[in-house]
This record gives sequence, C-alpha cells and structure tokens, in this order.
Amino acid sequence: MRENLSQKGITFKDALQADLKINYSNNTLSRTSIAELESTLSELLSSITGYTENLTLAKFKSRFLDKYGYFKAVRLPEALDPYSELYEYGPSIQSNFTDSRSKAVKTNQTFSIICDKIETSRNSRIFINSEDLLRLSDGASKFENLPPRTFDYSFNIIKELGQANQYLISPIVGTNGYGMVMGRFAYLLDEEKQQWLKNDAKDIQKRCFDAGYVVVEYHEYPSKARIGNLNQSMNLFDYQICL
Repeated sequence: MRENLSQKGITFKDALQADLKINYSNNTLSRTSIAELESTLSELLSSITGYTENLTLAKFKSRFLDKYGYFKAVRLPEALDPYSELYEYGPSIQSNFTDSRSKAVKTNQTFSIICDKIETSRNSRIFINSEDLLRLSDGASKFENLPPRTFDYSFNIIKELGQANQYLISPIVGTNGYGMVMGRFAYLLDEEKQQWLKNDAKDIQKRCFDAGYVVVEYHEYPSKARIGNLNQSMNLFDYQICL
C-alpha cells in the first residue's frame, strides 16, 4: 500500500520500509539492500535521536535537526552510511572513506559555507515554485543565494506541500552529472517542462557552472510526494557527487 506522508501519525520507519518494498518491486533496489537497511534502521535511528518505533516523522525531523543543525547539507542516506562522518552517532565502526564519499564530505562543507550566506531564520521554510523557477533561470548571478538540499528542506517539501506542485532545487557538481540526475525525474514533469529540461535547463546550468557558481538541478514533486521520491533523488548515495 502506498502511504501518503501527509497522513497524520505515520512513523518514519513505516514510511521508509513501505517505500523500500515498493522500490524493490519496481527493481530500483536490490533485496540485499533492503535487508541491510531494515536490519539496521531501528538501531541507527535510536542512536541518532532517541528514536522509538512510534516516533512520528515531524518529531523525528525536529530531533534530527536539533542534533545536526538546520543549515548543514545532511542527506538521510549519509546519516545512515557507515562511511560518512555523520555516522558518529551510530554504532562505532572503523572504516576508510572511499574516494567518492570523501568528495561528498568535502562538497557538503562547501554547501555549508553557502548556507551561511543565506539570511534566514532557523524556523524558515524555503520552497521553490514555478514563479521562482522562472525568476531564477533569468540569469546565472541569481543562483548564488540558493540553499543546498538539506534533510529539513527535503522533508518539508514532501510533508508540507500546498496544492500546487513545488520545485526542489539541489546542488550537483559538474555538468556531466546533469543527465544522470535529471533523467530520473523526467516522468514527474509534464511535456512542456520535459522539453524545458532537455533544452534551456542544461544551458542555464552550464552557464552557472562556467561562471563559478554551484550547479543546481530542478526536481518537481507532486503535491502528494512520497518518501520514495526522496529515496530515488538520493539513490542511496549513488550520485551525491557527479564528476
């Protein structure tokens, strides 16, 4: 059964496990990956924030942010990844970073610096709608104040959407990563926006990248987006860095 995160009282674990099963049935996750995540999920979440089986998404998010801070570029898979620096709150494990994950940590530090320049309060909620999208695409200079995707940012988009579709803007590194990332979300867009992605968006990103700005990608989430969309956007940390 496909749960909607707007449903009151749904727990984080229930939502994630339901979507893991859906993703497996859609051949986007292996059985081994699901088994590994399910077997460690409760233990990891408990060590992170005092998680309990009945902890709601809203309370889990609040505790997570209190622990890690609002303006850090924190991704859920990164928090659960034993190779990540954020895993210090989880079970103790000794392991070296792989090259790709080392790059991810360095990139997150860069995103944190960008966040420090954003003049907004801890309790603010930043959403990007179609009007913002048109305004931001008008010139590369306007990309400098965009926030990175954070745990809070992603979950608020999923959990607190209005009636209309919203846009999630998140950073990628390198123009070669464009097709790999954007292609995963083409099916969420209408035909007009698909054409926009194929034509104007790539050119805008390249101009921003060449001008020295962090390259961003656009995701459009339906008003009833599910946690599975977030899982796919992060792809279990397969493309945090695209070089």
